Amino acid sequence: MRFRNVVLLVTFLSLLLVGNLWSTSSRPGARSVTLFFTGYVQGGYAPCGCPVQPSGGLARRAGFMKDYRAKAGAYDLQLDLGNYFSSPGPNANAVNNVMLQSLKALPIRVLNLGAEDLHYWEKIREFVQAKQAPTQVISTNLVPKDPAVAAPPRYAIVEIPGERIGLRRPLRVGFVGFCDPAGIKPNSRFKASEPAQAFAAVRPELMKRADFLVVLADLPRATAKQLPVGHSEVLAVLLAEKHFVMYPPEQVNNAVILSSTERGRFLGQLEMQLDELGRVTVFKPEVVQLVAGVPEDPGLLAIEKQLTAQLPAAW
Repeated sequence: MRFRNVVLLVTFLSLLLVGNLWSTSSRPGARSVTLFFTGYVQGGYAPCGCPVQPSGGLARRAGFMKDYRAKAGAYDLQLDLGNYFSSPGPNANAVNNVMLQSLKALPIRVLNLGAEDLHYWEKIREFVQAKQAPTQVISTNLVPKDPAVAAPPRYAIVEIPGERIGLRRPLRVGFVGFCDPAGIKPNSRFKASEPAQAFAAVRPELMKRADFLVVLADLPRATAKQLPVGHSEVLAVLLAEKHFVMYPPEQVNNAVILSSTERGRFLGQLEMQLDELGRVTVFKPEVVQLVAGVPEDPGLLAIEKQLTAQLPAAW
């Protein structure tokens, strides 16, 4: 496996977080939770057609995660920040059927709806409601124009058993997700409210249930960075990037700001180390490049090869 490390340990000058926040290595079995995330995958089920180091693909992601779980002590959650599915087109249904199955195979625990995902919303909803995947699909600021169209839940709570991470009680991580209002097409069945207003509306209810919050954002960078301002309970803002760009981690208030890259070529990683009370004490961000040499899941690899053989070369 190849890793591209982002050499930064984020400290927090806040009464919420205590102790020595600097660390140089992870300890297997340490009290921690690790978030893995992508954004703008857009149906990228196979490695990109890049001339140098083709990266990405569901088989490599699943293979990496299986290897990670066998070696690391951290509890992990896989997330997507928006636009996981392919846009409408001649081959979109075939590709999106594979993307649906990957929600279970990986599995994706929380998925933020992006503007392109809305074309496929009903099928996503039916798949998840049938309990074919453990995925919570959310949007905090998307609202159907037609009351007959089902609205996605405004937030998700993932409860991590305390015994899995060395705590005496469960840890409850809250997730909110936002879509850029400017990205909603006029013919969409949805509209998007202003992100800060939508967050303010849901925050009181959410904070009765969650220990801290993570933001999944398909938003302009400047807009996303405003969400943790004045909200000490927001500890991470994970930002979907539409283009292949690598931004260094930033800190805003108590939150670390991290970015994905498009097409799933890299897998964002954020380890959150905890104290005995379940408070985050150290953040360790890294980026995993899914290149040749990363273990591949045999089942997803077979599906990848079969689908690639069926689709036009231009795909």
